[in-house]
Amino acid sequence: MKLRSAIAVVLSSIIALTNVSPAEAVIGGRANTADSVARIILGNSLCAGTLITPEWVLTAKHCITEGGSRIDVAGQAFAATEAILHPEADLAVIRLNGSASATPAPLSGENLQPGARGVISGFGGFNARFIGSGQAYAADATIARRVTHLPSDDPSATLLEGHVTGGRAQHGDSGGPLFVGASVAGVTSMASETGTGAFFVPVAEHLDWISRHTGTARPAVIGSPSPLVDAEVFPTVLPAPQVPAIGISEIESLLNYGFDVRVLSS
Repeated sequence: MKLRSAIAVVLSSIIALTNVSPAEAVIGGRANTADSVARIILGNSLCAGTLITPEWVLTAKHCITEGGSRIDVAGQAFAATEAILHPEADLAVIRLNGSASATPAPLSGENLQPGARGVISGFGGFNARFIGSGQAYAADATIARRVTHLPSDDPSATLLEGHVTGGRAQHGDSGGPLFVGASVAGVTSMASETGTGAFFVPVAEHLDWISRHTGTARPAVIGSPSPLVDAEVFPTVLPAPQVPAIGISEIESLLNYGFDVRVLSS
């Protein structure tokens, strides 16, 4: 796989707010319905991503590592032929070795404000341990604020802080989408240890870069970015999990949603 970046280096994860296993992802969520959500296996790294054109997947830069590649999109398996890394933000785009038949997700041009609601998606619990299964799970997220100086490997990053309900975000969700409606408005960069907090790269602030490298349509920008909050001065305060943090996705899903076959279908 070819890497292209202003700094062509192999990057390590910036998930400094969590100490959970990278084999876990959305725990206790419901079944995802967006077929654009991709599972990305690069070397020993498990991440998520979003199909934004038939041949390009948007993900987090820290997910790009050396080694073999497999990207699963709606039941189709691909290899990565090229990865382009953003020179500053935790963003990357991966070119597939073929065209996916799934419907790509459009980019959102909306600058999300505190109180905005969306849906995160990734690969969680038992299913994440098997390359061939690939059920994505989803949870709800509410934007709390736009922050910088988080305790991470890149404290200068500007991210959207979200509170997660109806599931818990985990390490394996890195690179996955924050959907607002059908459009991808954020890329998951970090998660808190409790999984009730997630931090997203705001897509609206990087539309030119994404569109230039992938050819996807650039939407009009809506609104202005919300004020930037210094997380060193005003530290993150996150809610407690809604249900006991058992650590087994299927059980937490039952506690969150009850015996609903739409939640546990695969």
